[in-house]
Amino acid sequence: MYVRTLCFVMICSACATSGQASYDTMAHRYSLDEAGAGQAREQDELALRAAELDRRALVRAVLNRNPSVESARQAWRAALARYRQAGAYEDPMLMGSFAPLSIGSSHARFGYEVELSQRLPLGGKLDAQAELAVAEASAAESDYAEVRLRLALAASELYDDYFVAVRSLEIQAQHLSLVDALKQNASAAYASGNASAQDTLQAESELARIEYQSSVYETQRQLAIAQINALLHRDPEQPLPQPPAALPARDGAEQLPKDALAKRPDIVAAQARVRVAQARRHVADSEYHPDLTLALNYNSMWDMPEHRFMAGVSLNVPLQRERRQAAIDEAAAMRASAENDVQSMTDTALGEHAVAARRIAEAERAVTLFEQRIVPLARSRIEAARAGVITAQNTFTAVIEAERALRSAELELLMARADVSKRRAALDRVLGRISGLDGAEVQP
Repeated sequence: MYVRTLCFVMICSACATSGQASYDTMAHRYSLDEAGAGQAREQDELALRAAELDRRALVRAVLNRNPSVESARQAWRAALARYRQAGAYEDPMLMGSFAPLSIGSSHARFGYEVELSQRLPLGGKLDAQAELAVAEASAAESDYAEVRLRLALAASELYDDYFVAVRSLEIQAQHLSLVDALKQNASAAYASGNASAQDTLQAESELARIEYQSSVYETQRQLAIAQINALLHRDPEQPLPQPPAALPARDGAEQLPKDALAKRPDIVAAQARVRVAQARRHVADSEYHPDLTLALNYNSMWDMPEHRFMAGVSLNVPLQRERRQAAIDEAAAMRASAENDVQSMTDTALGEHAVAARRIAEAERAVTLFEQRIVPLARSRIEAARAGVITAQNTFTAVIEAERALRSAELELLMARADVSKRRAALDRVLGRISGLDGAEVQP
């Protein structure tokens, strides 16, 4: 009897719980993700020392190095570890006692009692707890994916800001040379008596204005570098490679792909919370079933040897129905809340997609307008103004105004191109794609 009962306890303790396949799949994804991040760090460092900063390399480096990503990954790992706890039986209980007065007694032998017991939850309690742990791990995985998505968008937008600041400084430098040449011409004309001192002073004033704007763009460049380094978990003052001369075209479907929103990490996380609530309901339902405790007992104080070994069972009586029903009601309310969150997020995402697509179209129209009309006209205007000064058909002020208009148009074209990139990154975010990777890498 003792051996058979003990074997039964050991077999019960080794039984697998439900959700093992889901856990194994998720644990495999975690292992691949962790290994991939570790192997990529050396490549990331090389990319950050290249002559030109690549958007894809920057986004990957941020995702591999940012502590927030690692924090979310470890939260996912902790949730996976809870599955192994939830599906396990409690340790057996070994209890011993003895009769103190029997120690050294000349009238009675030493008396002691030993008991080994094992609690076995009934009604699928362990399966329900394992199901809950798997659902919580799935939610943690989606939270991890959401952190990656958010940081990728931030890195991509900062890349555009960095590009705008550096290229704006180049435009300012070109116009500084242009206005300086205009100033030299005005000074020569004044020396020959063909112009007034006002022209030279106006050119000098414009030079000061350009120098001031250059200092503003330099500050923006330094701020972008500091913010990018913060995402990379580096010292804010560390240098970065120069951005490219022009932003590469980023093609991407603006139509809503089928089932795209269902893959968004925040919606997937909300769906996981629905499963968490359902699993909590199963746990609450299982609490209506008792727990079985098997026990083996040996008592040396029985006179008859046949009575010294005892085997027994015990059951708790689940009478506290109000508490158990409250747990079921709580789980039902959590599920209803999570289901409404899924619907609300889906509706919001549909609206965000429509807005993002329209904003992309607007930004692309702006780029086309600046490239084909505004900038060419501004260049023609300054050439006409300079020719007009030579022929005395207009004043030097017209040249300065034309230069200012050209500089403004070139800067606005630069920002419009960056705006297209930012709005495409926002669309990537709406569709659950990692911004800056052109949809080549999606969330797990």
